[in-house]
Amino acid sequence: IDRDEFIGILRGINDIFADAEALSYKAFMENCCACLTGYLLLFCMPTHYEKCVKRAAEYITEKNLNDLNRRGIFIIDPMEKGLRC
Repeated sequence: IDRDEFIGILRGINDIFADAEALSYKAFMENCCACLTGYLLLFCMPTHYEKCVKRAAEYITEKNLNDLNRRGIFIIDPMEKGLRC
């Protein structure tokens, strides 16, 4: 696999996780509303972090299927291993 292509894939994953961890007005309001409802709101709707984690999993799956598997490489979703790898 080309070095630039691999770095691009890793940057894409890191960008998604950076978006998940970013402080924003939406995240602030989400947390305030969750606190006001006794965190029952979190049972009704996914958080921004959960949406980003799902988007990262889909991105990794797509890159594995389209680019990496045919070259004998497989990237594991870091959430499956508790962000340890």
